[in-house]
Amino acid sequence: MKFGNGAYNTMDNGVLRFEHVRIPRNQMLMRVSQVTREGKYVQSNVPRQLLYGTMVYVRQTIVADASCALSRAVCIATRYSAVRRQFGSKNGGPETQ
Repeated sequence: MKFGNGAYNTMDNGVLRFEHVRIPRNQMLMRVSQVTREGKYVQSNVPRQLLYGTMVYVRQTIVADASCALSRAVCIATRYSAVRRQFGSKNGGPETQ
């Protein structure tokens, strides 16, 4: 599973280079581009704008997920700092907040 809410789990965005290795065609990630049975690389006819739009959407989703996590962390830290007791007590009473 990839980072985030699962919006990018369907993306084939890995790059791998092999030399003198044979990979079965049914094991290749060939959704966007393909390799023919003769070994020729063929780019997809999917418009570049669509691929770029998908990339922008994924990046936007990563930022949205990070901001959600950050807002939760700030809320927890603020609540903790409001009730935390620190410093030494005076006259044997409880520590000051």
